[in-house]
Amino acid sequence: MINKIITEALRSGELEIRQENRFRSRLLYWYKKTNEVSNISIIQFDGEDTQAEFNKRGCDCCDSLATDTYQTIGYSESKKDILELGDICRQCIYIEYNGID
Repeated sequence: MINKIITEALRSGELEIRQENRFRSRLLYWYKKTNEVSNISIIQFDGEDTQAEFNKRGCDCCDSLATDTYQTIGYSESKKDILELGDICRQCIYIEYNGID
């Protein structure tokens, strides 16, 4: 329920940057918890991050509408394995890597 409210707030475009970052941070927390991973990383090939690609389905984490996304992975402590997570947008990746300002 709360994720739906946050997603609608993000889609409205009426949030200040700080509010948007807090909401995305909360969605990242739930996304990682749901997928049982401790972190999210961009998939790399030959030591280089994959490029963002336009995705009309949007971000699997914040459910933003059509946007550029990265293919991601995460480490699951419970499964002791690296899992493919899906397509995550630039904004969510930024917050995952840098935290909220």
